Amino acid sequence: MENEVAKKSKISKGEITWIVISSVIAAAGLFMSILGIVGDHLPVKNSENWILLGESSFESVMKMNYRWFGVILIIGAAFISVLFLNHYAKKGDIDEERNLRRQQRLQVISASADADKQAALANNASTVEVKSTEVKKD
Repeated sequence: MENEVAKKSKISKGEITWIVISSVIAAAGLFMSILGIVGDHLPVKNSENWILLGESSFESVMKMNYRWFGVILIIGAAFISVLFLNHYAKKGDIDEERNLRRQQRLQVISASADADKQAALANNASTVEVKSTEVKKD
């Protein structure tokens, strides 16, 4: 558990780019929705309400008012966020599994190398020849 806390997660440049894009789209959607609500409740005459005048021309072009356009932008930003978060989560899992497999291979290799050294030492110890020293008496 200490390894998990000590391990830092790295955010790639692509992920930051998608976060910024999604955030800008969501902020624009929120701004459009709030603009539509404020335009409806602004305490001035309709002929002097610049928000409603802009919204009427916006409706003629886009066939929807500020609120609905804002909601569509927010939903689009949420969809984009889900897609890129899913992509980068899978990518992170793949990298984590790759590192785990690499560590397991290194452990197996080091364990087999240690076993080979022990076997070589045992083999050398058992094959030591004992020479007898005979003293010749003349």
